[in-house]
Formats: sequence, structure tokens, C-alpha cells
Amino acid sequence: MDLVTDSVVVKDSKGNVVPSSKYTVTNQGAQKGFKFEFNSDINEAYTIAYKTKVDSDLTGNIGVSNKVTGLGTTAGDNSGMYNGFLVKWHTDVNYEDRTVAWAMDINTDKKKLENAVIKDDFTNKGLLVNYSPLS
Repeated sequence: MDLVTDSVVVKDSKGNVVPSSKYTVTNQGAQKGFKFEFNSDINEAYTIAYKTKVDSDLTGNIGVSNKVTGLGTTAGDNSGMYNGFLVKWHTDVNYEDRTVAWAMDINTDKKKLENAVIKDDFTNKGLLVNYSPLS
């Protein structure tokens, strides 16, 4: 993950945007994070928001860990990123009717696809497709 440099937004405790001249952001390089410093002493709470991006094509699902350290304290969060080409999941299981509804997101990262073919295989015997929800 890399910092999207122009995405950094700092707000004071009243929700006012702090001008970028009041702080310095130094990118530490690919996958190393960044250093944030106020240019003078502070005496109130601030919220720092920013975006990161994957530094290469995402070909699978990955876990993302993000932590911050300062004044001897560490905090962080974990999340996941999913490839934007193809994600599939079940949306509903109906045991009485013995059916499973499925959904797919295709090309959510909006890359140019040429001659793309999506093939959905049923690997268990006895499964049938109910085409009525597709029409």
C-alpha cells in the first residue's frame, strides 16, 4: 500500500480543515508508510484522514494492516482488499426449496477488458441453474 499524497486532510476539533502549510507529510517510500508532523506545537485534538492505494495489480484477495505510532503508543486497524476483476458470493440459502442464490461483481476496478469470458462451473453433481431470476 502506498499513500495517495494529495488525499491527506487534517481537521481540528471543531471540524475545520487545517491548511497544509501547518503540517508536513513525508512519504517514506513504497510500502513503508509516511511521516506526519505538525510544523508547530499543538494543544487540541485533530483528525487526520488519508487514502492509500495498492502499488500493483491486485490479482487476489489480500489482508491489509495499517498501524500508527507516536509518543510511545501504537494503534491500528485491519481490513481486506479484494481484486476488482471478479468477486463471487452467495446471497441467499433456502433450505426448504433447496436453492442457493449467487451474485458476482465483475470489473469493479474498471480496467479495460478485451475478450473477457466468465465461466461459472458447478463442481457438485445434481446442481441446476434456475435462469428465471436472470431474465
